[in-house]
Amino acid sequence: MTPFKDTGSNVFTEIRNGSIREIPHTTYWNRSLTFPVFTMQYQTTANWLPNDTASLILSLAALSAIYLIASSLYEAYFGPLSKFPGPKLNAISVLPGIVTNYTGRDNVDIPAMHAKYGPVVRTQPTHISYTGAAAFKEIYGFGKKGLYKDPQWYQIPLNKVHSIITADDANHSRQRKILSNSFSDRALKEQEPLLKGWVELMRVKMQEFATSGKEADLLKLYNCTTFVSVTFS
Repeated sequence: MTPFKDTGSNVFTEIRNGSIREIPHTTYWNRSLTFPVFTMQYQTTANWLPNDTASLILSLAALSAIYLIASSLYEAYFGPLSKFPGPKLNAISVLPGIVTNYTGRDNVDIPAMHAKYGPVVRTQPTHISYTGAAAFKEIYGFGKKGLYKDPQWYQIPLNKVHSIITADDANHSRQRKILSNSFSDRALKEQEPLLKGWVELMRVKMQEFATSGKEADLLKLYNCTTFVSVTFS
Protein backbone atom coordinates (compact mmCIF):
# COMPACT_ATOMS: atom_id res chain seq x y z
CA MET A 1 0.00 0.00 0.00
CA THR A 2 1.43 3.39 -0.96
CA PRO A 3 1.31 6.34 1.49
CA PHE A 4 -1.58 8.76 1.47
CA LYS A 5 -1.11 11.67 -0.90
CA ASP A 6 -2.64 15.12 -0.63
CA THR A 7 -4.36 15.98 -3.89
CA GLY A 8 -4.81 19.61 -2.92
CA SER A 9 -8.53 19.18 -2.26
CA ASN A 10 -10.45 17.94 0.75
CA VAL A 11 -9.66 14.29 0.05
CA PHE A 12 -6.65 12.02 0.29
CA THR A 13 -5.95 9.54 -2.46
CA GLU A 14 -5.02 6.03 -1.33
CA ILE A 15 -3.53 3.57 -3.79
CA ARG A 16 -3.98 0.04 -2.51
CA ASN A 17 -3.72 -3.26 -4.39
CA GLY A 18 -3.89 -1.44 -7.68
CA SER A 19 -7.13 0.43 -6.82
CA ILE A 20 -7.50 4.16 -6.17
CA ARG A 21 -9.70 5.36 -3.32
CA GLU A 22 -10.39 8.90 -2.09
CA ILE A 23 -10.74 9.51 1.65
CA PRO A 24 -12.15 12.78 3.04
CA HIS A 25 -10.03 14.73 5.50
CA THR A 26 -10.02 18.05 7.37
CA THR A 27 -7.11 20.51 7.34
CA TYR A 28 -6.35 22.89 10.22
CA TRP A 29 -3.28 24.89 11.40
CA ASN A 30 -1.61 24.23 14.70
CA ARG A 31 -0.39 27.57 16.11
CA SER A 32 2.72 26.00 17.66
CA LEU A 33 3.67 24.47 14.31
CA THR A 34 4.41 25.98 10.94
CA PHE A 35 2.74 23.26 8.87
CA PRO A 36 -0.83 22.08 8.52
CA VAL A 37 -2.09 19.07 10.40
CA PHE A 38 -4.42 16.69 8.63
CA THR A 39 -7.08 14.55 10.29
CA MET A 40 -8.28 11.67 8.15
CA GLN A 41 -11.46 9.63 8.27
CA TYR A 42 -10.46 6.09 7.39
CA GLN A 43 -12.60 3.00 7.65
CA THR A 44 -11.53 -0.54 6.89
CA THR A 45 -14.29 -2.62 5.32
CA ALA A 46 -14.11 -6.05 3.76
CA ASN A 47 -14.37 -5.80 -0.01
CA TRP A 48 -17.21 -8.38 -0.22
CA LEU A 49 -19.53 -6.49 2.18
CA PRO A 50 -22.05 -3.95 0.79
CA ASN A 51 -21.09 -0.40 1.70
CA ASP A 52 -24.60 1.10 1.85
CA THR A 53 -27.90 0.28 3.54
CA ALA A 54 -29.83 -0.41 0.33
CA SER A 55 -27.33 -3.03 -0.82
CA LEU A 56 -27.38 -4.66 2.60
CA ILE A 57 -31.19 -4.87 2.60
CA LEU A 58 -31.22 -6.31 -0.92
CA SER A 59 -28.59 -8.86 0.04
CA LEU A 60 -30.56 -10.00 3.09
CA ALA A 61 -33.76 -10.18 1.04
CA ALA A 62 -32.03 -12.29 -1.62
CA LEU A 63 -30.59 -14.66 0.98
CA SER A 64 -34.01 -15.00 2.64
CA ALA A 65 -35.69 -15.74 -0.70
CA ILE A 66 -33.06 -18.37 -1.55
CA TYR A 67 -33.52 -20.00 1.85
CA LEU A 68 -37.32 -20.09 1.56
CA ILE A 69 -37.21 -21.52 -1.95
CA ALA A 70 -34.62 -24.14 -1.03
CA SER A 71 -36.47 -25.22 2.14
CA SER A 72 -39.80 -25.39 0.28
CA LEU A 73 -38.30 -27.56 -2.47
CA TYR A 74 -36.67 -29.81 0.11
CA GLU A 75 -39.91 -30.31 2.04
CA ALA A 76 -41.82 -30.96 -1.18
CA TYR A 77 -39.44 -33.60 -2.59
CA PHE A 78 -37.52 -34.97 0.42
CA GLY A 79 -39.54 -34.05 3.53
CA PRO A 80 -41.54 -36.50 5.68
CA LEU A 81 -44.74 -35.79 3.69
CA SER A 82 -43.12 -36.12 0.27
CA LYS A 83 -44.34 -39.73 -0.07
CA PHE A 84 -47.99 -38.60 -0.21
CA PRO A 85 -49.40 -37.83 -3.68
CA GLY A 86 -50.79 -34.47 -4.69
CA PRO A 87 -50.07 -31.40 -6.82
CA LYS A 88 -46.43 -30.36 -6.47
CA LEU A 89 -47.37 -26.68 -6.38
CA ASN A 90 -49.54 -27.38 -3.32
CA ALA A 91 -46.65 -29.25 -1.72
CA ILE A 92 -44.25 -26.34 -2.31
CA SER A 93 -46.42 -23.34 -1.41
CA VAL A 94 -49.42 -22.51 0.75
CA LEU A 95 -50.73 -20.04 -1.84
CA PRO A 96 -52.97 -22.55 -3.68
CA GLY A 97 -54.56 -23.52 -0.38
CA ILE A 98 -55.08 -19.87 0.56
CA VAL A 99 -56.75 -19.20 -2.79
CA THR A 100 -58.99 -22.25 -2.33
CA ASN A 101 -60.05 -21.14 1.15
CA TYR A 102 -60.52 -17.50 0.13
CA THR A 103 -62.69 -18.35 -2.88
CA GLY A 104 -64.69 -20.97 -0.95
CA ARG A 105 -63.84 -23.78 -3.36
CA ASP A 106 -62.89 -26.38 -0.73
CA ASN A 107 -65.86 -28.53 -1.72
CA VAL A 108 -64.72 -28.46 -5.36
CA ASP A 109 -60.91 -28.42 -5.38
CA ILE A 110 -60.24 -31.00 -2.66
CA PRO A 111 -62.66 -33.65 -4.05
CA ALA A 112 -61.08 -33.06 -7.47
CA MET A 113 -57.65 -33.82 -5.97
CA HIS A 114 -58.97 -37.03 -4.40
CA ALA A 115 -60.52 -38.05 -7.71
CA LYS A 116 -57.12 -37.64 -9.38
CA TYR A 117 -54.66 -38.79 -6.70
CA GLY A 118 -56.65 -41.18 -4.53
CA PRO A 119 -57.99 -41.35 -0.95
CA VAL A 120 -54.91 -39.65 0.57
CA VAL A 121 -53.79 -36.30 -0.86
CA ARG A 122 -51.27 -33.68 0.19
CA THR A 123 -53.26 -30.47 -0.21
CA GLN A 124 -50.69 -28.09 1.37
CA PRO A 125 -47.06 -28.34 2.53
CA THR A 126 -48.21 -29.46 6.01
CA HIS A 127 -51.78 -30.66 5.24
CA ILE A 128 -52.93 -34.17 4.37
CA SER A 129 -56.55 -34.87 3.36
CA TYR A 130 -58.15 -38.29 3.87
CA THR A 131 -61.44 -39.73 2.65
CA GLY A 132 -63.39 -42.69 3.94
CA ALA A 133 -64.71 -43.93 7.27
CA ALA A 134 -61.55 -45.93 7.96
CA ALA A 135 -59.43 -42.79 8.04
CA PHE A 136 -61.90 -41.01 10.35
CA LYS A 137 -61.80 -43.91 12.79
CA GLU A 138 -58.02 -44.09 12.63
CA ILE A 139 -57.61 -40.39 13.42
CA TYR A 140 -60.55 -39.63 15.74
CA GLY A 141 -61.44 -43.09 16.98
CA PHE A 142 -61.64 -44.11 20.63
CA GLY A 143 -58.30 -44.68 22.30
CA LYS A 144 -56.27 -42.66 19.78
CA LYS A 145 -53.74 -40.83 21.93
CA GLY A 146 -50.69 -38.76 21.21
CA LEU A 147 -52.14 -37.03 18.16
CA TYR A 148 -51.17 -33.36 18.04
CA LYS A 149 -54.09 -30.92 17.90
CA ASP A 150 -53.36 -27.98 15.65
CA PRO A 151 -54.08 -24.77 17.64
CA GLN A 152 -55.22 -23.14 14.39
CA TRP A 153 -58.31 -25.37 14.49
CA TYR A 154 -58.47 -26.24 18.21
CA GLN A 155 -58.12 -22.74 19.58
CA ILE A 156 -57.76 -22.11 23.30
CA PRO A 157 -60.92 -20.50 24.79
CA LEU A 158 -60.79 -16.92 26.03
CA ASN A 159 -60.81 -18.07 29.66
CA LYS A 160 -57.72 -20.24 28.95
CA VAL A 161 -59.57 -23.35 30.21
CA HIS A 162 -59.51 -26.22 27.74
CA SER A 163 -62.72 -28.01 26.87
CA ILE A 164 -62.96 -31.70 26.08
CA ILE A 165 -62.36 -30.82 22.42
CA THR A 166 -59.15 -28.80 22.88
CA ALA A 167 -57.73 -30.60 25.93
CA ASP A 168 -54.65 -32.78 25.83
CA ASP A 169 -54.82 -36.54 26.41
CA ALA A 170 -54.71 -36.40 30.22
CA ASN A 171 -57.39 -33.70 30.62
CA HIS A 172 -59.49 -35.19 27.85
CA SER A 173 -59.65 -38.53 29.67
CA ARG A 174 -60.58 -36.82 32.94
CA GLN A 175 -63.36 -34.76 31.34
CA ARG A 176 -64.61 -37.71 29.31
CA LYS A 177 -65.16 -39.77 32.45
CA ILE A 178 -67.36 -37.01 33.86
CA LEU A 179 -69.48 -36.75 30.70
CA SER A 180 -69.56 -40.40 29.69
CA ASN A 181 -72.64 -41.25 31.80
CA SER A 182 -74.70 -38.68 29.93
CA PHE A 183 -73.98 -40.43 26.64
CA SER A 184 -74.43 -44.00 27.78
CA ASP A 185 -76.99 -46.22 26.07
CA ARG A 186 -79.29 -46.07 29.09
CA ALA A 187 -79.15 -42.25 29.33
CA LEU A 188 -79.90 -41.82 25.62
CA LYS A 189 -82.89 -44.15 25.83
CA GLU A 190 -84.27 -42.13 28.75
CA GLN A 191 -84.13 -39.00 26.58
CA GLU A 192 -85.97 -40.65 23.69
CA PRO A 193 -89.44 -39.28 24.68
CA LEU A 194 -88.06 -35.73 24.72
CA LEU A 195 -86.48 -36.14 21.29
CA LYS A 196 -89.70 -37.59 19.87
CA GLY A 197 -91.63 -34.63 21.28
CA TRP A 198 -89.43 -32.08 19.46
CA VAL A 199 -89.59 -34.08 16.22
CA GLU A 200 -93.39 -34.27 16.49
CA LEU A 201 -93.56 -30.50 16.98
CA MET A 202 -91.54 -30.01 13.79
CA ARG A 203 -93.91 -32.36 11.93
CA VAL A 204 -96.92 -30.36 13.12
CA LYS A 205 -95.38 -27.08 11.95
CA MET A 206 -94.57 -28.58 8.55
CA GLN A 207 -98.15 -29.85 8.30
CA GLU A 208 -99.48 -26.35 9.03
CA PHE A 209 -97.38 -24.89 6.20
CA ALA A 210 -98.54 -27.63 3.82
CA THR A 211 -102.23 -27.05 4.69
CA SER A 212 -102.03 -23.26 4.34
CA GLY A 213 -100.09 -23.46 1.06
CA LYS A 214 -97.40 -21.11 2.37
CA GLU A 215 -93.72 -21.60 1.69
CA ALA A 216 -91.76 -23.22 4.52
CA ASP A 217 -88.12 -22.58 5.38
CA LEU A 218 -87.10 -26.20 5.95
CA LEU A 219 -83.55 -25.25 6.87
CA LYS A 220 -84.82 -23.04 9.68
CA LEU A 221 -87.18 -25.78 10.92
CA TYR A 222 -84.41 -28.38 10.99
CA ASN A 223 -81.98 -25.99 12.69
CA CYS A 224 -84.52 -25.08 15.39
CA THR A 225 -85.41 -28.72 16.01
CA THR A 226 -81.74 -29.69 16.29
CA PHE A 227 -81.02 -26.79 18.63
CA VAL A 228 -83.82 -27.54 21.10
CA SER A 229 -83.09 -31.28 20.93
CA VAL A 230 -79.46 -30.79 21.92
CA THR A 231 -79.98 -27.93 24.38
CA PHE A 232 -83.13 -28.95 26.27
CA SER A 233 -83.01 -32.74 26.09
